[in-house]
Amino acid sequence: MIKSKILSILNDIEDFDEEVETLPNLITDGHLDSFATLLLISNLEKIFSVDLQFDEHLLPQLESVSQIELLIQTHLHKKVI
Repeated sequence: MIKSKILSILNDIEDFDEEVETLPNLITDGHLDSFATLLLISNLEKIFSVDLQFDEHLLPQLESVSQIELLIQTHLHKKVI
């Protein structure tokens, strides 16, 4: 469920030439520009009701679908505890 929502968010933000799930470096390889990255963060926060701290540690966690999924799972787990 988390992964499918992430894929939906990404595909709403950008038209990817490749399968977005297979891209290992969404930001550093230029698949997401700075505006698209901010949209991604905003949409993740809204859809999953999480607060993502924007700092130097966040961007590496947004590089791939699997990293984003782990980030969201971690934030959701923290909310439960």
